[in-house]
Amino acid sequence: MSTSKRKRLAGISAQKDGEPSEYELEELSEMLDDSWEKLARRLGFHEGEIIGFHKDNEEYSKKALKMLFRWKQKQGREATYSVLYDALCHKLVGRRDLAEEFCCNQRLQVLNQPGKRNTPLIHPCYYQAFMLL
Repeated sequence: MSTSKRKRLAGISAQKDGEPSEYELEELSEMLDDSWEKLARRLGFHEGEIIGFHKDNEEYSKKALKMLFRWKQKQGREATYSVLYDALCHKLVGRRDLAEEFCCNQRLQVLNQPGKRNTPLIHPCYYQAFMLL
């Protein structure tokens, strides 16, 4: 990233570092609805495991919760916000809204450039695209 671009942004990262907590995964599971199966595939579960989550739980949120907890258990330290963000944003899952809500820090402030009008806030998950400008 160029120095001039760095100066325009407040000093926080776009995606959260580390791993989502069980509480965060529980919140996410309540919002996934029927997209949990597509997310499960993006997180590396095979069809047999997905069928198992489906058979063992009646409600979508319970299926999603069991799947997310199992993902965290299987992947350990590799079950990161970044991996979850990518899976939620995958074109087959299409839940960028949840990726931004659960995997990103608050909005980044674009700092004013000398001689220019105020620049609006950008969402941190668009940070990478912004940096390509």
